[in-house]
Amino acid sequence: MRKKPLPVSEPEQGLQDPPGSILSLRGVTIWLPPDRMLLYRQSLDVGSGEHILILGRAGSGKTRLFRCLCGREVFQEGEVILFGKRLGPGREASWRQVMTYVGVIPEGNSFFSSLTCLDNLRLAENRRRDGSGKTKRETAQERNFWLERLGLRHMEGRRVDSLSPEERRRLNLARACQRHPRLILADHFTRELSPESEEKLWRDWKAAAAEHFLPGNVPAWIHLSDRQCPGEPADRVWQMENGQTELGEKS
Repeated sequence: MRKKPLPVSEPEQGLQDPPGSILSLRGVTIWLPPDRMLLYRQSLDVGSGEHILILGRAGSGKTRLFRCLCGREVFQEGEVILFGKRLGPGREASWRQVMTYVGVIPEGNSFFSSLTCLDNLRLAENRRRDGSGKTKRETAQERNFWLERLGLRHMEGRRVDSLSPEERRRLNLARACQRHPRLILADHFTRELSPESEEKLWRDWKAAAAEHFLPGNVPAWIHLSDRQCPGEPADRVWQMENGQTELGEKS
């Protein structure tokens, strides 16, 4: 008998999305002395629920931009405005506050490989912000929702080091969604996947998001990659080269 589906996720209190863009970069610049430019006057805007794909070859500045958006890279000029809060050097407390509303999917393995899928997700739950209002039972229901919808429910007891690249990507997405994110930042999220596996992953994400999130509350995405999958639901595709992006049109 099919279990009763988990109710759709409602916005949590504490941080409200401003009108227009939820994320803005204004003239963000990073350089190394004496004159090596890594990011040059980077400016971009991301609207609520918008899916942005940034493409570029190795060395174009994608991962540097990803680290900058995560608050892990110091920039010398400009500012980042995330959920209406102005961020930059010397504002580490503000970075920590807003990043609790961001799901981060880094490139490579970011799990404890000797632990099971379930244990890794439980660790992520323990690190979430206080005051979410979720009981342990509700947290477990939500975790099980993402495991099931992303095809991982039957392997929650397996060690992470036994997973395939596709299964690890799906586990990464499940962990990011546990944060009830307003924004998902992903660095080469679908690298190492075949076109068929990649397209199925995006299809499963869209179906799960439509079931779980209220209309207008689906997280925005910024995905930095070196290639585009036909199944990725990108609203805009940007090209990045030498630390700069060229804005794309709506797809």
